[in-house]
Amino acid sequence: MKSLGETRTTSSEDGTTIAYSKLGSGPAIVLVDGAFCYRDNGPSSQLAARLAERFTVLAYDRRGRGESTDTPPYAVAREVEDLRAVVREAGGSAFALGVSSGCAIAMQAVASGVRLTGLALYEPPFIKEEGRPRSYETARGRLAELMSAGDRAGAVRFFMTEIYGAPKWFGALMPILMRRAWKQNVSVAHTLVYDLTILDDWSVLGERSASIAVLCTFVKQWLAN
Repeated sequence: MKSLGETRTTSSEDGTTIAYSKLGSGPAIVLVDGAFCYRDNGPSSQLAARLAERFTVLAYDRRGRGESTDTPPYAVAREVEDLRAVVREAGGSAFALGVSSGCAIAMQAVASGVRLTGLALYEPPFIKEEGRPRSYETARGRLAELMSAGDRAGAVRFFMTEIYGAPKWFGALMPILMRRAWKQNVSVAHTLVYDLTILDDWSVLGERSASIAVLCTFVKQWLAN
């Protein structure tokens, strides 16, 4: 974790160890990754380096990824508790920058009373099909089958092609052309069902949306300066 400095840890409410890095100075901001991503895989290191010019940045590995542990059974509430633990390490309150399914976690956290004073949400993947929220129940079942069979690579390919919509040739060539990224993605294949579980809960856009009363303007102001 050279780009993000020293690894620190905190404990979530169920005893799961959450690994994180802290760098920069200024108002605290927590980075919440999407599917596949953790501190050593995805945009966190580059985002953290840039944001550290203005903020105290906390980037963490979501449960089951990177250097964080995992404690079954999974529930969205456990991810909220993980984020709460990281916010505690930030001093009790923070901004949050969510990416993809990380947006949903951040919104769930605010609605659950985590002290996030501002949200920046990049591509929250709440998708409608024929005017209704897209259901991931069937996809979750397929991922569970692949994982039960020990086919972690198959789970990654399935997610990339059927959820992301990447062409099948990409899933076939990635292990050859992007070996490191492929290996990292396979290492967190078991967490993909977590992301789909999160995205099947639209309550933060419906009945719980009134609980989300924070500003999302701070990044716009930062980019304008």
